[in-house]
Amino acid sequence: MVKYFWMVIFVIITVLNSKSYSKSIINHKVKYGETLYSLSRKYHTSVQSIKSLNNIANNKLKKGMILKIQYNRNNSSNNYKTNYNNRLHYSSKKLYWPINGSIIKSFGNKHQLFSSGIQIQGKSRFIRSSSAGKVIFVGYLRGNGLTVIIKHNSNLHTVYSVKNASSLVKEGIIVKSQEKIISSYHSQKVLLYFKVWYNNQFVNPINYLKN
Repeated sequence: MVKYFWMVIFVIITVLNSKSYSKSIINHKVKYGETLYSLSRKYHTSVQSIKSLNNIANNKLKKGMILKIQYNRNNSSNNYKTNYNNRLHYSSKKLYWPINGSIIKSFGNKHQLFSSGIQIQGKSRFIRSSSAGKVIFVGYLRGNGLTVIIKHNSNLHTVYSVKNASSLVKEGIIVKSQEKIISSYHSQKVLLYFKVWYNNQFVNPINYLKN
């Protein structure tokens, strides 16, 4: 569980920090045991990028496959280090709640595992964007389910993850504030894992959400 947690965090950070790398396309021959996740980690890219370059519809790889991979050479190792300090440099609460409900998992350390966001149990099947922005990632992450990432400005991104759900948006589109972005297959007890990424770190969403 811990392994998958950090794998998911890595993929999300890779997407959020993707602009910080010099890029080149390489060919990679798939070895036994390699996955899209392990390759995204090895070459500092995203799973979605690998799938798009190779027209892969699912997450299955076969030994011997030749993949084109956008290799992001990091000029600074610090780009991959997430500062989990909860001190905020931005105090304005301007984000709408993505779903009405109760918080059942808080931000921060709990049971020796760090939670980079909050988990909300909602009553509606629809998840809405907390603010206007551009959708930069739509995909399924193991352990998190369907994940949508929205870029609101150069410093602020929001991350929405729901299991057993379908996306109502595609990568590259502009969404309005409170626009429906995810539809859950369940009409009750919808669980949303919500994260806020600000100034290259995950921060407590509660400090950004409107009262």
